[in-house]
Amino acid sequence: MTNEEAKEIYLRATRSMEAKDFGGALRLLDGLDAARPNSRHVTFQRARCFIEMKQPDDAAACCMKLESKIEAERLAELRREIERVRQETSSALGADTGAGTQNGVEESNVLIVEAVFPASTEETTIRGHVKSGVFHEGDTVTVISPEGMPLLAPILRLGTADTPLKIVRGGQQVVMLLRVEPNHVVPGSSITSLVQEQSYAETMVVSSGTGDVADDEAPAAPQALLEAERLVKSGRLDEAFQALESLVLPENETRLAHRLMARILLEDEGRRNAKKALEHARRAFELGGADDSPVIDVLAETLGANGEAAHGLRFLERLYQKSNDMAARNALAGRINDFRSKHGLGHVWEFADDYGDVVFESGDIAEIAKAIGNGTIPKGSRCRRNRIGDWRNIEATLAAEFPEIGKLYRQGGKGSGVILRIAIAILSVVLAGMILYLVTR
Repeated sequence: MTNEEAKEIYLRATRSMEAKDFGGALRLLDGLDAARPNSRHVTFQRARCFIEMKQPDDAAACCMKLESKIEAERLAELRREIERVRQETSSALGADTGAGTQNGVEESNVLIVEAVFPASTEETTIRGHVKSGVFHEGDTVTVISPEGMPLLAPILRLGTADTPLKIVRGGQQVVMLLRVEPNHVVPGSSITSLVQEQSYAETMVVSSGTGDVADDEAPAAPQALLEAERLVKSGRLDEAFQALESLVLPENETRLAHRLMARILLEDEGRRNAKKALEHARRAFELGGADDSPVIDVLAETLGANGEAAHGLRFLERLYQKSNDMAARNALAGRINDFRSKHGLGHVWEFADDYGDVVFESGDIAEIAKAIGNGTIPKGSRCRRNRIGDWRNIEATLAAEFPEIGKLYRQGGKGSGVILRIAIAILSVVLAGMILYLVTR
């Protein structure tokens, strides 16, 4: 596609938008985006089309691509429009489905995010209102990222640090501290949690004292727990299950016990229950397992068994990025590759420029070759596979493995080929002249 052709298609798309034909405009823009990825003008107009078509998640995904590429004020305005659409869509959905309460029982726990404040690289403070249901300190909620991926996020605190709360209910405004990266939460999105069957105390304000903290390094029955772990490792799952039943009760639970129980419910054919296994894995995560490799491993597997393999992969990748131990990183890299293969997630290549910014990502080699050929990926860029490992030179990494990419580097540009042919021709003439001179002497 030439520059003139691209310009003409872009103008046709903007005219379609002016005529309120957002579906037609989006089809034209999608074609441009496929041919010329990462154009901020095309991405911005696609976001506008998604907003008009009431598709806030797709619009939010466009916003992520526009970070630092357009003026902050324009990006903020785009996000305000997305939040407005989310609220309109949420209200309409509530009216259609009758979400809320029935016979005095909450049907779902939903919180609408109104503002987001990064607390650290891994923690986020949000302000919002509880649309329905109940949220408790210590619950694990589900956050839908701008890319549409559901992420588990433990509630570290309800309320402010000065006045923490134990519980919030439908209709209340609330401040909530979550263990999740700030870029995964956007205003206008919804946060949900599973309905809790266990009753909680009605007291709202927490004592200022620190209270007792559960510590699975000192479980109530350490010897029994260690024995259960030994039984699981030796494959004696039935005996391990019997030993663990009393160690996963609320008054006597530990992270290790829940992790082992999740593993049993995944691997024991007679007791296999992927949904129940996920409940135990989530509880192990809540009990301090965010940085525990065995917990993350079983959480990823239980998510995969429940049809959420992409979500499980996210946890493995996050642990890899946080690890500073080389042996642990190498083990996780192998685990990530195996997990992708096992769950059919394919493989993806990332490409970074000289500043370390990822400029392109794809698992399609033909698409990658096209991007290198048209300059979207500079030939001097570095790449890595599956978002893990060291960044390496493209020519040394991909050119030898994939002929269509190797060809682009062997060509070395048309100019150099012409010069080489001219040099060979001149040398041939000189040699012929020397031979003729020697023969006729």
